[in-house]
This record gives sequence, C-alpha cells and structure tokens, in this order.
Amino acid sequence: MNRIHHTACNERLGPPHALALAVALAFSLPVQAADSLNTGGSWYHESYAPSCGAASNVAPDNSYLGACGAGSGELENRRVTIIDGAGGLVVGAYGTGSETVTGNQVIMQSGGVGAGVIGGLSDSGLVTGNQVIMIGGTVNTGGGIASWVEGGHSESGPATGNRVAISGGVVNGSVRGGYSYTGDVSDNRVLVSGAATIQGDVYGGVSRSGRLSGNRIVLDGAPTLTNSVLYGGFVTPGGAGTSSGNVLEIRTTGLTAKNVRDFQEYHFILPADVTAGATALTLNDTAGTDLTNAKIGVALAAGGNVLRKDDQVTLIRNDSGLTTDASIQRAGMTGYQGVSLGYAFDVSVSDDKKKLYATVASGEPGGSGATVLEQTKAPVEGRAGTMALASQAGDLAGGAGMARAAAATEGVSGAATFGATAGGTSRYHSGSHVDTTGLSVMLGAAKRYQAATGQWMAGVFLEGGYGRYDTYNRFSSQPAVHGSGKSHYFGGGVLLRRDWAGAGQAGPYAEGSLRVGQVSSDWRSRDMIGSKDASYDTSALYYGAHLGAGYLLPLNEKTSLDAYAKGFWTHQDSDSVAIAGDPYTFKAMDSFRTRLGVRVNRAMTEQITAYVGAAWEHEFDGKARATTYGLDTPSPSLKGDTGVFELGFDMKPKADGPLTVGLGVQAYTGMREGLGGTAKLMWVF
Repeated sequence: MNRIHHTACNERLGPPHALALAVALAFSLPVQAADSLNTGGSWYHESYAPSCGAASNVAPDNSYLGACGAGSGELENRRVTIIDGAGGLVVGAYGTGSETVTGNQVIMQSGGVGAGVIGGLSDSGLVTGNQVIMIGGTVNTGGGIASWVEGGHSESGPATGNRVAISGGVVNGSVRGGYSYTGDVSDNRVLVSGAATIQGDVYGGVSRSGRLSGNRIVLDGAPTLTNSVLYGGFVTPGGAGTSSGNVLEIRTTGLTAKNVRDFQEYHFILPADVTAGATALTLNDTAGTDLTNAKIGVALAAGGNVLRKDDQVTLIRNDSGLTTDASIQRAGMTGYQGVSLGYAFDVSVSDDKKKLYATVASGEPGGSGATVLEQTKAPVEGRAGTMALASQAGDLAGGAGMARAAAATEGVSGAATFGATAGGTSRYHSGSHVDTTGLSVMLGAAKRYQAATGQWMAGVFLEGGYGRYDTYNRFSSQPAVHGSGKSHYFGGGVLLRRDWAGAGQAGPYAEGSLRVGQVSSDWRSRDMIGSKDASYDTSALYYGAHLGAGYLLPLNEKTSLDAYAKGFWTHQDSDSVAIAGDPYTFKAMDSFRTRLGVRVNRAMTEQITAYVGAAWEHEFDGKARATTYGLDTPSPSLKGDTGVFELGFDMKPKADGPLTVGLGVQAYTGMREGLGGTAKLMWVF
C-alpha cells in the first residue's frame, strides 16, 4: 500500500534515512510547523488549471497536494513525507491564484512517484523557500523524462530561494531549483550528492521572460549524471529572459555529465583528498562545450592534501573540444583551503582545447604551493590568552601566596593554613592584543623550621582558576578577526622559603615554588574567511616554577623596606586540534619573566599593616607557536616590559586572634595593561 504523510513540519523521521536526511536538511532552508489547510488530490501540468479538491482534476490517479488554496493569502510550512511511494504527482502546497507559497517541503524517503515532485506551486503568487529533499525511491516510475522534480514553481510570479537536495534514489526526469514562465527566478539551489541518479537535465532556474540570477547547482559525492545537461539560468526557447550570476559549484572529482550551459561562474572546491592529475568533471557531449565569458574560481576543502607549485588539476574535460575566451576570467573567489591556506591558481586551456586546467602558481619550485593566511594568527592568539591565565597563577603563588604562608607561620610552632585569591582584567599586547578577565585561588598549609641562623618555611597548596578572554587581530590584506574563549586550570604545588634573620631584623631571604596541573581552554570566531564557525577545544599539562631573593631592611619601628628580584617560568604542553577541518598543532609554549621591585610595609595600628610597591617586569619569550598542514602560522607573543604598581593592607580582626585577612590592588602598564585585585586569608592553629 502506498503511504504519503501530510504532517506538521517538525515531524521526526527515523532510521535508516536519518543521516542522509540530516545532510540534505543542512543544505536546505528551515521550515516551521503550521496548521493543516484544505487538502485533496489534484494534478498540475502547464496545460492544466486545476481547482482545489476537484476530483475531476486528479490525473493521474493518487496525485497528492499537502495543502491547496484558491484566491490570495499564504500557503506555508506544510510537510509531505513519501515513505512507500505514490502514483501521480506530489506537491507540498499549491495556490491556484495569487497566494504566496512559502516554506513548504516534500521529503521522499523510498517507494515511487509516477509523475513528479514539487515543493511549492502557485499560478501567479510568489513561490519562495520551498524544498524537495530526496534520499531514496524513484521519481517518474514510468521512466520518461517529461516530468520534473522542482523546488518552487510559479506561472507568472517570482520563484526565489527554493531548494532541491537529492542525495539518493533515481529521478527518471529532470530537476529544477526554481521555475517561472514570466516571473523572475533567483537564488534557487540544487544539490546533487551521494549516489543519486538523474536521467534528465538539471536546472538551477528556468524562465521564459523573467530575470534569472544567482541560481546555483552544487555537485558533491559520486552522483550519476551521465545523460544530464547542467543549466544555470535557462531561458526557454524563443523567450526574452536574461541570465546572470548563475553558478555551478563542484565539490568533488571524477564526475561525468553530458554538458554545461548558461552558467556565468564555475566554482571548483576541490576535495580534501585531491591530488595532482585529478579530473573534476568530464563532459561527453559530441557538440563540445562553450565556456565563453565564464569566470572560473578554484579552492580546496579543508583538512586534506597540500598542493605544490606546478601541480595541475583538470577542472573540465570534453574530448570534443572546449570553446573559451582568449584569456580565462577569474571568478570572485580566492583559492583558499579551509581557513588556513591560500593558493594562486593559473587557469588555462590545454593546447588541444580539450581540457581546462588549474595550475598552482605560487610557492617555490617543488615546494608547497600554499601560503599560510594571516588570519591563522587569530586562533593561536587563544593560546596566548591561556598562557596569560597560567602565568597569573604563578604570580599568585610567588607573591600573595608566599607572603601569606610566611606570615601565617611566623612565631607559630605548628602548621598554619593560608589562602589567597587574585583576579582582574588585563590587556596583553601580543602583536595584536588579548583581553583577559580571570580569577585564581590558592589554598595551602605551611610550617616553619628553626635553623642555626634564621628559619626555613615549607608548604603545600592546591590552585585553580577560571578566565575569559577576547582576541583581536587586524591584518593588512584580510578582514579583522575577533575571537573569544574560556580557560580554566587546576593543579597543586609546593613552596619553600629561607630567612637568615629573625622577625623584624635586617637580613636576606630566598624563596621558590613548583607547580603542576592541567589547563583547558576553548576558542571561537565567526570572522574567519572560509568558515563562519571556526573553533577548537584544547587541554594540556602545565608546569611552573619561581625563584626569588630579597633583603628586608627595617627603616624604623613601624616601617620596613623589602627589595627583591624574582624569576617566573610557566610551561604549557603541546596539543593538536582541528579548526574548521584544518589540522593545527599547537607547540609547547614557555613564559620566562623577571621582576625587580621594592615594597614599603608600615604598621598603621596594632591590627593593620599597609604596603605600597612598584616593580619592573620583563617577559623574555611568551611566544605561541603553531603549524597547520605542517606550515608555520604567525606567532603572537607576550614578550615585552610591564610596570607593576601595588597598594594594599593586612588586618587582624582581633589583635590576638588566629585570623588575618588582606586586600590589595595592582595596576599594570606596558606590554600588559590593566587592573587586578588580591584577597588574602590565613589561619593559625
């Protein structure tokens, strides 16, 4: 028994066709649910003028309309699903007058249709956004080629933005994205992919007297088109219509068709596995192929082979001959591979006029013909943002964390717990710049040990943090790229300090810490050429250490001077990710910083001690390096000088109590610009 479902457009379709349907839907327009309208059988052909629900107009038997209306208004958002097949014709929605027919859809999963399939149909109204999605079955089971699969059809109104996606099954007829006898036909699209078979011709758009513009046929996978002529914007014989801006887009190699006509542009997006010597499209029409006035564009899909200078790919071949201009025009598309590489292609015709070639013209002889795009710096900038957060964690361990541990254990025989947190917002000038906002937390326990002269202090701690960052890149020859992401880390470490003088006495000290943990981050941008959603997630081990030495000098009973020199090292391991299909390897990254500074401490009261300080910091490395397709990307760097200024206080709520809290602010200028804050806590047991 034949089964046709007329449903709201959000009906769920199950296996085994879910994957093929998902691919087809990704190509098509969204369709929303709506209430049912008048339904009934009716038959459409250019020589017929049916009325809704009139049984006398049902020819051949079992034709089906998902919705039908007479007069004006809208027929929208109907879905017809063909499961086991049907006789006659299937139409998503039909307006017999001036109705706007929009957003209707026919999905063919299996079975057979005797005549044809149309997504949306109107006598004189606008037909827009309708779809036919075919993943199996047979259209025109009689085997003739007089019927059509059409996305949208209007006799005298415009047909615009309609879609046909065929990824499987057999069409014993022709395919049209959009049709209007007298109206304009624009921006319609036909996708033929997978293992689909089409016996007739394929048209992006058809009209007799309207304007045909921006219609596109896309070929992917390995469809059978041996008998098909591919037309971009076809003006019916004797008509006065015009054709402009119609495109054939080929995303595969090894295709065979009869011929190509009425395209103003040919876009070849060579697949990831393309190699030199491949042929994209072979034509078998003995009349030859006319490519006069056509523009040719060539690009590569992401994630595949990198072509070398002088590598050659045959774009179109016809052994009966090609007719072209003296100089092939370039289409308005750049030879990009994914979001990362660019190529300069020479497009030429073979001496025997049978092949249209694309030849890689850039690069050194025998070397890669690809140029790494400037915009590849943008995703690598995300690694610099992550390193900034991990480095700030080192500042906390070697700064407020060490100070809290030392203060918590002073004069205490047992262990003391301490904690510190730091947060703020900064801008790092990395060639472009990275804006970061983050929070770091450190919790630990420490104990003092008496020495012959002075004391030792040792402690352990856990650390963690979270941050957000924005990357901003401007380029000389490409649009600016803004990216954003989040980072977080968790780890632990140890710290050690040696004082050679007692509390309140002048003398030197030395200190150090070791840290290890896991840092994770993500990054995303919608600004990169080649993808509107370039993104990655990465995770790697980090290691850190700091060494410092200083001298404490009491100036009077309440004031002391602390002069110090510190060195900080942070390491981030390598990782590999895919960005919009392109392979990226982030190399291991290191930050080496020195800080020279002074701090003045003053006891304001018995319970409050304030401090003010200044330091000069220099970053020696901080460069984020990466490769894509084995080629080096531009490298952002955190290298440079920064001035650091700080102000804060520590307070004991009770003079003899175990709790001490502290607050501080920091200001940065130079390579790093911004403001930060610290909060400190210690508890003596």
